[in-house]
Amino acid sequence: MKNINTPSFWDVQFKEEYDGLVNGAPHYSRWRPKHFYAVAQEIDNPKSYMVDVGCGLGHLTRFLGARFPVADVVGTDFSEFAVASTIEFGSDAFVSNCYGFETFLRDKVDYVIGMEIIEHIDHPKKFLKQCHKALKSKGKVIITTPVHGRSEAAHDHVKEYSMEELHGLMEKYFENVRIIDYGEFQLATGYKK
Repeated sequence: MKNINTPSFWDVQFKEEYDGLVNGAPHYSRWRPKHFYAVAQEIDNPKSYMVDVGCGLGHLTRFLGARFPVADVVGTDFSEFAVASTIEFGSDAFVSNCYGFETFLRDKVDYVIGMEIIEHIDHPKKFLKQCHKALKSKGKVIITTPVHGRSEAAHDHVKEYSMEELHGLMEKYFENVRIIDYGEFQLATGYKK
């Protein structure tokens, strides 16, 4: 099956979400406070460089910037519309897919965050390798993703992971891998080897 997660597919999703946000429609948003607070709990150095990969309209990017005002937080997404919107809403961002962001950031990042992205991509190993390359020595990756089998899979998910599968995938690239069960989603962390 062909992966529908393309910039043009997501541009449509993000434009709908953007229109809802600017017109005050509360019915739909990718804003997930439980996820955001779970990610924030994993930040142990507030004066750091963080990259939100697959930032969409920049909700998490803005949240982390507000929560850690001394941090340098930047978003990246393959959707030009999403990046332009993230910048319009007051955050830094640049256009890049999840396999190429490391080109700009090699060995510079304290935290690479991939919230709800790994289930959408064809090459999760390549993505994790890019995360590893972008991180400074002892840098930390933070990944959130649905837990396979806990809810109906979305039509745009390429693969959902059990906690064991995600742990096995992460430990190929990171040390001290930890998986936290939040019910409908899991949060994985690991440090650059």
